[in-house]
Amino acid sequence: MVNADKHPWLRSGLSSYYLDRFFSENDIRKQESEFKASHILNVYHTYKGRTSEPLNTAFNALDGESERINRFYKSSVFFQYFQTLVGAEILDQTLNKFAIEQTPLTPEVFIQSLEKASGKELMPIFESYFQQNKTTNYIVSGIENINDKVHVKIVNKGQNPLPFVLTILNKQGLETEFLINGFSGKKTIETDYPFILDNIYSITIDKSGTLPETNRENNHYFPHKLIKSGNISLIGIARKGLTNEKELHITPFPMYNDNDGMMIGINFTNSNVKDVKNLKFSRTPAYSFQNKTLVGQSWGSYDQHMQNNTINKITYRLGVKSFNFNYKKDPKYEYAQRYIRIDPSIQIHFKHPLARNKTSTLSLKTFLIYEQYPQYTNGEYTSLKYNKSLIFKLQYDYKKTSTLSGTTFSLALEQQSYKQLESSISKENYLKLTASLNQRYMYAEKRNLYFRFFAGGFIVNTQRQSGSYQNVFSRGSIALIQQGFNDYTYDEYFFSRQNQTRSHDNQVSLVNGGGFKTPLGSTQPTIGNSNNLATALNLSADFPVKLPPFIPIRLYFDIGTFSTFNNSDRVFKNNVLYNGGVSINFKEILAFHIPLVYSTDLENAYKGQHKSFFSRISFTLNLHKLDFWKKIDLL
Repeated sequence: MVNADKHPWLRSGLSSYYLDRFFSENDIRKQESEFKASHILNVYHTYKGRTSEPLNTAFNALDGESERINRFYKSSVFFQYFQTLVGAEILDQTLNKFAIEQTPLTPEVFIQSLEKASGKELMPIFESYFQQNKTTNYIVSGIENINDKVHVKIVNKGQNPLPFVLTILNKQGLETEFLINGFSGKKTIETDYPFILDNIYSITIDKSGTLPETNRENNHYFPHKLIKSGNISLIGIARKGLTNEKELHITPFPMYNDNDGMMIGINFTNSNVKDVKNLKFSRTPAYSFQNKTLVGQSWGSYDQHMQNNTINKITYRLGVKSFNFNYKKDPKYEYAQRYIRIDPSIQIHFKHPLARNKTSTLSLKTFLIYEQYPQYTNGEYTSLKYNKSLIFKLQYDYKKTSTLSGTTFSLALEQQSYKQLESSISKENYLKLTASLNQRYMYAEKRNLYFRFFAGGFIVNTQRQSGSYQNVFSRGSIALIQQGFNDYTYDEYFFSRQNQTRSHDNQVSLVNGGGFKTPLGSTQPTIGNSNNLATALNLSADFPVKLPPFIPIRLYFDIGTFSTFNNSDRVFKNNVLYNGGVSINFKEILAFHIPLVYSTDLENAYKGQHKSFFSRISFTLNLHKLDFWKKIDLL
């Protein structure tokens, strides 16, 4: 008899445990992971990501994902762990006794009965495993030959000194197991295993994967391998990670933009969404056939997990990106202007206990950007020369999601000092504050209302009165219509940038700037840009009539103001823009926008550039939504 009201995980845990044993003992189900039960990998990821909650946590205090993990996965691992301590026979006998005697089964009474049957002290282990959130981090650091017996050097850098099983595997595939009492710090484990080095294939801590380990990659030791913790394996991006190998995921990666043309690339990474690592990297070199040169991007990050109640982890990241942002072809010359972006950052992830659907971060970012510009002598093009920009940004981000609603908020403070020309004596500078708030409400089944408010203003700007926007003369301009040419930190991926008079001038961003959907390109920089102040409100709604999922129609309306300096009156003037229409929006990744109404100035400029109805359709492509490493970062 299980007290399902007080301990709802017990019944489902027992069911999962015996089901896993049945499949494992009868070899019916092939597992993709290294464990006998594939869901152990899910539990391991919660420990590694420091998102695991104790089994005794009330289910109404957990979000949906944590409740599922505890009810079906962690509960099964709980029984599997105590099986490794007392054996399957004693575990079965103890549970059968409860069934025969019709005694109420609770975790505490179960462990007390298991203690009597096994003669082992299990209650302190139970309290640590069941009621606390402390983890282990056992490491096999080496082996020694003492009196012709194997002695294993082990370190536990975790908080929890739980007992574990040490497995020695020989080259014939035979396993020998030793149950080791838990400990903290360093210890040399004595075994009676013969020290015949040529016959030892591997030594593994917790082969079953039932410990609350934060890093299983150092639980393995291969005496004969160059890399003692495992081989390097080349695999596809979709494969689940194995902790006893150093995996390098390789994937072909074709790319295209208007300035580099078709590119063929290849991505190298050590992690994927199913393989959480603290140290992650991605390298994507590519070859541009149009410019006959190498381009691409690369980044690496490291998560330092913290042991306090405020900060979950600190992420250190360094990225490099280099493509071409302008392509010129003239009867006299042909060149492509290249940019290089280097972006070191530190991001603090704050803790939100029992709320995986809530995240908040504080980031300090630096953007070191080199851009090539043409040099002329006597009016003739001679070469390309790099100009440098150094931008600092302090940013706070907050996100909370549920089925019925969602909220994201971002606040950023940005600073840059620069010379307008290399020959300039004085430096210009600005300090800019921007904020955006996104709110979603479900008003009917699978139909939502979306509100976005954006505001940006300069606290300091030595070019506040300038009528020049986002170029060498005035930098950091605020844009209601965010496009390739004013994405000056190269955060997003645009088909066209400075040359927005070419074939892809109708791409806009919905995540930066004012969110307007009528791109005018670099030929109309005075509309929607400000060196002083700008605000915008974006409203959209899923079509009120339920449509098939492959027709995700939204109605939208954008309205905003931007402040410009009137030289004749010597005052700032607020200008109003609006546009509205219909969007076809695929999960915020790809969207097409059909504008139907405009403010007068915007309509004249937009229709002047786009004569036909179809040429006025703009689009959004947000490739960051496809970044599975961001899913990893939520763990």
